[in-house]
Amino acid sequence: MKRTLLLAAITICVSRTLTAQCDFEVNISPQNVLLCPNEVSQLTISGGNYDAVQWYHAFSMTGTGMEPIFGATSNSFSINSGEHSGYYFWASATADDCTENSDTILVDSYVFSGMSVSHAGEGTFDPNTQVTNLACGDTAILELLLPYNTNIVWFRNDVAIPGENESILEVTESGAYTVTGSPEVCPDWTGFFGFSLLYEAEQIAPALITVSNDTLFASPATSYQWYFEGLALLTATDSFFVASGNGSYVLETISEDSCTSTSEPFVFASTSTGLISGNDFEVTPVPASEYIHWNRGTTATSEIRLIDASGRLISVLKDNSGIIDISALDNGVYFLTIVKDGTLKTVRFIKTKQ
Repeated sequence: MKRTLLLAAITICVSRTLTAQCDFEVNISPQNVLLCPNEVSQLTISGGNYDAVQWYHAFSMTGTGMEPIFGATSNSFSINSGEHSGYYFWASATADDCTENSDTILVDSYVFSGMSVSHAGEGTFDPNTQVTNLACGDTAILELLLPYNTNIVWFRNDVAIPGENESILEVTESGAYTVTGSPEVCPDWTGFFGFSLLYEAEQIAPALITVSNDTLFASPATSYQWYFEGLALLTATDSFFVASGNGSYVLETISEDSCTSTSEPFVFASTSTGLISGNDFEVTPVPASEYIHWNRGTTATSEIRLIDASGRLISVLKDNSGIIDISALDNGVYFLTIVKDGTLKTVRFIKTKQ
């Protein structure tokens, strides 16, 4: 008799459980939530129009301490890494007097260590001033360590260094260096290095040019390279150079300890007469009023520079038939200059009244 009653009770219980099940399911998406720092996202439950919805959260997956979230009564709930990381969430939904609960999900977030930068290469660190001193030719190597390997920007004196967007930076100049970057898994979040790394590079005196008559002289160095109008003169590698044309000269020197120094531009203006460079580059007639004819001989060039007596560049002329219109020029002394294969050739002419 007792056995019959027990079976009847079980049957009734099962029957009530089955009839209490709803004809819909409540599922939360996304299921695996891992937020980046400062990231905002949304939890959403499946289904359509419910009569009622309530979101819950707690620090325990078992539901211990699970509390309803005030005002969270729609199909979606906004979450952020700062407020909701480490919480378990579930939602209940009611339709036609039937209530279903979702599974519990965990909302978690990435936690990154502070940014670290390593120093290698050359330089001497002064613990008293916190400055790394770089001798002439020294190069220090800064490396931004993992996990910050994306969206890297290096700064010098609070100004972004153009093109320096890799993990490694070579330092050769004085300044305060810092960096920003992102972990690859969170490219939209930027980390900032907390302070600046100070470097002081040895200051090199600029190369100096002096002049005597038509000869330019360099300040003492181990090797020399002369430039005319921005072009290197391949054979001009002595400590002096006989100027063969009016214009802007620059000197580059290398010292015994391999330090490179560059001079300020030096404008040379000669008032001497006659043909400067030889008979393979000639201008006729001299003087001229409207047109000059130039003969380049065996010298091939793609452009000719027209310079006045003060050394000022008037214009750059493309190679043509050998006839140049000078009618618009003021009267005075002018020079035509070409540079070909590292060799400078200049010829003088005079513009007179028409």
